[in-house]
Amino acid sequence: MLQEKSRAPSGINRDLAFLRTAFNLAVSENFMISSPFDNPSKNRRYSLFLPVPKKDMEVLTIDELRSYFNAIPIEQDEVRTAFIIISYTACRRRSLAIKKPYWSNVMQWKDLNFDDSTIKIIQKGDHVKILPMHSDLRNFMLQKHMELRRPSGNILSISADTITRNFKKAYKKAGITKDLDPVHGIRHTAATRLLEAGCSLKDIAEILG
Repeated sequence: MLQEKSRAPSGINRDLAFLRTAFNLAVSENFMISSPFDNPSKNRRYSLFLPVPKKDMEVLTIDELRSYFNAIPIEQDEVRTAFIIISYTACRRRSLAIKKPYWSNVMQWKDLNFDDSTIKIIQKGDHVKILPMHSDLRNFMLQKHMELRRPSGNILSISADTITRNFKKAYKKAGITKDLDPVHGIRHTAATRLLEAGCSLKDIAEILG
């Protein structure tokens, strides 16, 4: 049934993971003797999860990032701000923008410490990560903060879907031909640049959340 709509194996595995959690809870509460996810034999491989083909992840060049950013209309100020933050921190949309009714704990102006040059990221599962703020990002956000006359509250008022929709338009307008998701492509590019700068895989994994 999970494959009826020709879904990707990764999406099906995500649903299976939720089911496994539910079955494990039922077993722990004595509603069931065992879970269908339990391995019936330790001597052979057994899994209900689907194999996910691995593929090399493309990233954007500096010129492509610049063209991508410039393709966002100047009047879409908050979309451009989201682009800058994601490209320097590799954070998710959910760290920046609300998607009602699920996402509410998003980045606020108080999460930017201009004195210490740090930025607080609310990651998946509401985990908090304090990251050093790149000087370019600090200067950009500080100028924005001054232009808006020292605002408070959420940095963005747009939704996560608005970010995605406008990123897709800009990605196409920029003429980039790489087969990348417009949002995740920026995150993966940022992570790759961190790796090239000498950041450890463990630290990058924590940054990505």
